Amino acid sequence: MLTSSAGFSHARQPASQRCGANAEALASGLLTDCFDAVALNYAACDDDGAIVGSMRVVPDGPIGLPLEECWPLDGFRSGKRVAELCRLAVTPKRRLTRLPLLLMKAGWQGARRLGVSHVLVDAYVDNEQRTHAVYKKLGFSPLGGTYVDSRYRRSDPSVVMAIECDAGEEALPPHLRNYFRSADPLIDHGD
Repeated sequence: MLTSSAGFSHARQPASQRCGANAEALASGLLTDCFDAVALNYAACDDDGAIVGSMRVVPDGPIGLPLEECWPLDGFRSGKRVAELCRLAVTPKRRLTRLPLLLMKAGWQGARRLGVSHVLVDAYVDNEQRTHAVYKKLGFSPLGGTYVDSRYRRSDPSVVMAIECDAGEEALPPHLRNYFRSADPLIDHGD
């Protein structure tokens, strides 16, 4: 079962003032930041209640988007309602299962429920999970060149990718379009 939790109290910080990970929470094994207060956070748990996967949907707002900490959107959001899908993570034993696609579906549906017109992702290029290639097959297009994300210790290049929601769904093969649009008893959007 995938469940979501959401916070909706936007902090009224200037968009230029970004927030980083909470060092105290990070030391205890949790990765948290100021975007969690406005994000939809999905968690997948195994039968014992251990978290085996996650996905976060961050709607654009007064504090911007997490990816803007290292990639300027340079006017991309003009006239658009955007959200970022981020923190898609799955334990190694679950990577070659249905779980990553189910988390992506939960994130996509969460973004659509927020009424966004465009979804953004920050994807590694040429990593062993082929993240960039997966998003490209789903219809996401790069907004620019690659960069190294200074928030992480990895040196793999990243790229910011975007998709227009309605056009993106229509471009999917019918079986994937139906999959992303259909309700799923394993996803709880917290209604």
